[in-house]
Amino acid sequence: TTTHSGFSELILESGGLTTIISATGLTDNTVTPQHYAFTRDSSNGWTIYQNGVSQATATDITSLGSNSARDSTLDGTNNGATTGVTGKISNAWDFDGSNDSVHIADDSILIDDSDITLSTWVKRDTDNTVDIVFSTFDQTSDTKQEDMILRIESNDQLNCGKRTADSSTDYDKAISSNTITADGNWHHLVCVYDDSVANEQTSLPTDSLKLYIDGTLVDNTPADSDWGLGDDGTNGQYVGKSALSGTAFDGKIDQFI
Repeated sequence: TTTHSGFSELILESGGLTTIISATGLTDNTVTPQHYAFTRDSSNGWTIYQNGVSQATATDITSLGSNSARDSTLDGTNNGATTGVTGKISNAWDFDGSNDSVHIADDSILIDDSDITLSTWVKRDTDNTVDIVFSTFDQTSDTKQEDMILRIESNDQLNCGKRTADSSTDYDKAISSNTITADGNWHHLVCVYDDSVANEQTSLPTDSLKLYIDGTLVDNTPADSDWGLGDDGTNGQYVGKSALSGTAFDGKIDQFI
């Protein structure tokens, strides 16, 4: 999760009843958004990370219980990406920029007009190439499929596109002037779509789509643009490649949520 709501203690609970892990004395998050992640190892040991740095550990004595167990039917299918490489937090996936990808089981929330936030850490291997971090495509009888895409352009600018059932063009895009280069560093990317702000308008208004790089808001004014994507007749959600073309990601992706 990424937040700037302002708090000094972060707590993870199971069903609001059992405190599993907590961290205090966190970096101020009222001015600059901070990125938080929770990880659990095979021994049910939990860790809280703030901006990729471990803050606290605790053991989950309840193992979350069957009601909160991971739903394996939603697991992605790895198509060639190298696993177990060093990531921003623990391990990451390494994509070769050619044909590696992770296919996510079809889930309507990734496609429809619901509120959604995409958040991930990336580390590029090559500059001046189109790198697809995430893309989804919904094949329907409607000519305006509800899609979303997070990609880095050949000029190294980050781009997030969202198309709704009401969009007047193929995509409304929020594009930043900030660049994400192969500088050897991890970068945190966030794209937020707020359907209540979009309010069924044919062109997405200001603040309906927001783009963050390393905790800084870089764009919140979507611009109409036709990417000319066609309909391949299938549904698809992918990490590391386009759902409609062979364009892929060259580098490492970690903590995609």
